[in-house]
Amino acid sequence: MDGGKQRNGNPGAVEARGEIGMLNPDDIAGDYWQMYQQSRSACSFKWDPRPFKATF
Repeated sequence: MDGGKQRNGNPGAVEARGEIGMLNPDDIAGDYWQMYQQSRSACSFKWDPRPFKATF
């Protein structure tokens, strides 16, 4: 998670993972809001937020 607490408590995390290797709180909120507003006729109940660089 890329937030103030993470950046202050573990300053090396951003350098180690890079900007696309961390979850942005604003992007998480936007995705959650989009899921909240989805149509009942075609909705999804699964949400698996991961940074772009996540390995599976």
